[in-house]
Amino acid sequence: MTITRVIDKYLSTGYGKFSYFLNRSFNILVASILLILALPAFLVFGILIKLEDGGPIFYVGARLGKNKRLFNIYKLRTLVPDAESLIGAKLLDPTLKLETRLGKFLRDTRIDELPQLYNILKGDMDFIGPRPERPLIYEKICQYIKGYDKRFDINPGLIGYAQLFTPHSTDKRIRTLIDNTYIQKKQNFVIDVLLIIYTAIVTSQTSLKRIIKYGWKKVIIRLLNPNKREQRVLERITHKVSSVYIYTNVEYAILLKNDSNIKKGRLININEEAALIYMDDLIVEGEGFFRFERPLHSVGRHVRYKNAIAKGTIYRKIDLVDKSHKYAYVISYQPTSPLNSYMVHQYFLMKSFIYR
Repeated sequence: MTITRVIDKYLSTGYGKFSYFLNRSFNILVASILLILALPAFLVFGILIKLEDGGPIFYVGARLGKNKRLFNIYKLRTLVPDAESLIGAKLLDPTLKLETRLGKFLRDTRIDELPQLYNILKGDMDFIGPRPERPLIYEKICQYIKGYDKRFDINPGLIGYAQLFTPHSTDKRIRTLIDNTYIQKKQNFVIDVLLIIYTAIVTSQTSLKRIIKYGWKKVIIRLLNPNKREQRVLERITHKVSSVYIYTNVEYAILLKNDSNIKKGRLININEEAALIYMDDLIVEGEGFFRFERPLHSVGRHVRYKNAIAKGTIYRKIDLVDKSHKYAYVISYQPTSPLNSYMVHQYFLMKSFIYR
C-alpha cells in the first residue's frame, strides 16, 4: 500500500494530513508507555480474576470498527463466563447480576478497559471516538437509528464522548446524537489531546474515590465484622434535597408539575428497581405515577431542576417515629420512556462516569 493510499484511507477520520500523523504518533507513543506501566495491574488483577472463578482473565469480543471492519477488542473479564451468550442482543442489565465481585470494581474504576491500549497500538482504535459496537447489537438495535452509521466514518475510541457524559443504559438514540456531535468536530488533534488530559484527570479522581469506597466497604468493614455475610444487592444512591410527587396519571405528571394539591414527598434513596420516599400524607398502597425532581447547583441565583417520570407501585408503608416526616414508602418503579430512563440514570442514579 503506497503512502498516498495510507493517507487517503485515514483522512475520513476527520483529521487533516498533519493532524493524522500527529494523532497516530501520539497513539503509538502513549499507548506503549501506558501498556508498560499497566503490566503490574494486569498481573495482579489477572491472578485475582483467575482465583475468583477459574475462568479466562481476558474478555475477547468482536466489535465493529471504522468502515464496519470487524476486530477483536480486549478487556479484563468482569462478567461470569459465557455472560455474552446470556445477554444476547441486549445491553447489560445490572439486575441480572452477571458481574463478578471483582468485576464490579474493575468496571466502576474503568481498569477493565486498560487492555484496549493494545487495540490503540494496533490501529483498531483511537484514544477518543465513539465506542465500538457489538455486531449483534448493531444488527438488532442500532442499524435503523438515524445517523448511527456516522460512527463508522472514524476509528472507535477507548474514550467515548457519550460514554463519558451519559450512563451506560442511556438509549442508543440519545447517545448517537452526542457521538455525532463530536464526530462532526473531530478535526483538531490539539482538541483531542486536551480532552484526553481532561478525561485522565477526572477519571483518576473518580477512580480513586471508588477505590477508597470499595476498600472501605469490602475490606475494612469485613475486617471489623468478619461474620457479616455479603449481600449482592443493587447500590442505593442517597439524596439529600430531591423531591418526589405522586400523580394519578401520566398526563398530570407531565402538565401539572406545580399544582399545590399534588402530594409531595422527599426522595431518600433510589436504585434501579425501587425508591424510598418520606411523606406526611397517608397514601393507599397501589399503582401511580411518580415525578422525581432534583435541583442542580445554582448558577448565580438560578436553580435548575431535573425531572424524571416513572410508573410505579407503593408496596410497603412504614410509620416513622421522631423523623421530619410521618411515613416512609417503598415504591417499585419503571421510567415511562427512554428519555425518562436516561434522566433517572443520569441525575438520580448518577451512573455517568464523569458526572459522579
